[in-house]
Amino acid sequence: MLNKFLKLFSKLLSTLYQASPEGGKVVKVYSGWRALKWLPAKVLFPFFPYSLSPAERSAREALFLVSELPTPQLLSFGRGFLVREYLEGKVLGPDGRAVAEALWRAHSRCWALGDAKFDNFLVKDGELYYIDGEQATRTCDPLKQGVDLVEAAFFLMLFGGCEQVKRLLESYPGREQKRAFLLPTGVLLTLPCIHVIVKELIREGDKN
Repeated sequence: MLNKFLKLFSKLLSTLYQASPEGGKVVKVYSGWRALKWLPAKVLFPFFPYSLSPAERSAREALFLVSELPTPQLLSFGRGFLVREYLEGKVLGPDGRAVAEALWRAHSRCWALGDAKFDNFLVKDGELYYIDGEQATRTCDPLKQGVDLVEAAFFLMLFGGCEQVKRLLESYPGREQKRAFLLPTGVLLTLPCIHVIVKELIREGDKN
């Protein structure tokens, strides 16, 4: 039953907006019904400001693309659509260490991504780029940033196993954010790897 729920949640979050590369550009259309993929996340993480509005999601992504983080160039945007540069590169695989570095880079600059699946990061010429920011939010709140960690661990668990979850936690330096794993939602989504997570949290506590 748990495995069926986890796979369903993964499928919902992986159902993307319309995106099509056209002559070096990516045109993204944020339709309303596709926003339903965010309902499970909105229910499971009520304290994270997930948006279902196409207009707000496009505005959030536009703001994220002009941030100090390495992202594709923003070309134009409007209510419910966005055009950005198309980057040729390799989408990141289920690599816990690389995901941890990407998350910490964003979190240390007061960003929470809201969608931390590993394939939302792309590597081009050795540089990591953030290629999805429709739920990105400016915040230094460790609990909201901790949602990114739980989401990242969830997808790493499904596609890379508990070893990649372990690497994520070992490589991510933020301690406050890791407390999100102690929330009921954090426990539920990562239950198959809970032994790895608890061990890492205990190890962190022993450092004090």
